[in-house]
Amino acid sequence: MTDVQSAETFAFALSLMEALVVLRTRKGWTQESVARRLRVPLRTLRSWEQGTRNPSGEAQRKLAQFIRRHT
Repeated sequence: MTDVQSAETFAFALSLMEALVVLRTRKGWTQESVARRLRVPLRTLRSWEQGTRNPSGEAQRKLAQFIRRHT
């Protein structure tokens, strides 16, 4: 992966997480309920939201589908 691809992947993951946080707060959902719906550990969801970890390609796909389905 080139530096440009890494930067693009990071920007995409960041925008996904921003969208997820906005959706989650607007719907009044907890991190726990979203983690259950996405079938990921709560710790993983928290690390994504805090920006300490980026979702994998498969997780990004699941996040994008989840956001589309609930907006």
